[in-house]
Amino acid sequence: MFLRSAKPTDDSGKPLYHAGREQRGVLITLDDHLHASGDILLERGFVILNFKKFEIDHGLVRLREEDATNPYVNLTAHWDVDSESKIFVDYAGLLSPITDDKIHFRLDPPSFEDSSQEAIAQTLIFGQSNASAQNLAGVGATAFTGGLIGSLFGNTPLGDHIKISLGASETEQSLGTSFSVNERFSFGGGFKATQQDPNSKDLQRTGNCEDLYFEWRFTNRWSLRGATGFCQYDETTSTTTNNGEQGINVGLDALWQMGY
Repeated sequence: MFLRSAKPTDDSGKPLYHAGREQRGVLITLDDHLHASGDILLERGFVILNFKKFEIDHGLVRLREEDATNPYVNLTAHWDVDSESKIFVDYAGLLSPITDDKIHFRLDPPSFEDSSQEAIAQTLIFGQSNASAQNLAGVGATAFTGGLIGSLFGNTPLGDHIKISLGASETEQSLGTSFSVNERFSFGGGFKATQQDPNSKDLQRTGNCEDLYFEWRFTNRWSLRGATGFCQYDETTSTTTNNGEQGINVGLDALWQMGY
């Protein structure tokens, strides 16, 4: 439904992210599970979402030791509707699930005619305010906010060598990290958890996967990538859970890059 830019940027080209200084520094470890803690701050920049330019007022991701894939997010961004008015999007709460009670839309300056949450959501998502748009705005608001968070924190650089990525939907959440030793060698790991959709009574796969990888670029176009991971899934419905499958995966691939 929504279009977004490849990554957050700003007009000056300065870094957008840093690990918290006065807050907690980022620490990521992998043993039996992926563990993460610390703060990631987003100080400035913008993303393009649904053909609209959203400028960042502030953003915080607080990684939680108790659940590495589901951090606390506090974010405010705005879109200039015209020269006189702005729409602000506020999100505060755990990344997953994205629910209406964590999202707040506001219009500045406020208007008695179109300052309701539903009317602002219609403008952001559909660019209009009518009966058909109102029926879909409640569903689209959570997807729109999820797209905004994903655009900002989907591939977050921390310094020159480290990146982390966060993702969330109604049924999945993930955290990944990568470290570039130099221009030719990098390694990393990740964790993805799949949850049951509470609105579905169909058979679903739920569980998690953890993986580690390395990549060695031995020429300008050729690289060697090795990966190993452990996955465990169950088959569930709204009333029952059946033991599914688990196993270790190991792979080695040769990759050729077509262009830059």
